[in-house]
Amino acid sequence: MSKDIFKELLSRRVLSWLALAVVIFLTSGAFYVVVENPGSMVSTSSGGSSFIARSSSAQTSVELIVVFFLTLGGSVGFILLESAMKKTFDPSGAKVKYILAIMLIVVTLLLLEYLAYAKVS
Repeated sequence: MSKDIFKELLSRRVLSWLALAVVIFLTSGAFYVVVENPGSMVSTSSGGSSFIARSSSAQTSVELIVVFFLTLGGSVGFILLESAMKKTFDPSGAKVKYILAIMLIVVTLLLLEYLAYAKVS
């Protein structure tokens, strides 16, 4: 029984998803957050506080989480897009997957662009 669980955990699909999550986590700024240990909020020039550090050389831990999930969402969109373009016996299901994938990719890209704009403006 434990061999079956171990074999399932080391399957190609599980390892692929794990590798994708690790790469997205690292490219979202994990090294900076681990090394610098920033807070979840920064103070602004007007005396308030913000979840977004208005600098290209600083990042909050909340930014890491947001960028991680947005990038993960875009990756899932591309995976859905790839599976929708395969030959299938259900064309209507493939259309729904295709539209959902395109919408997911566009929404995540727009949100990442907004985050980048809010960060540098």
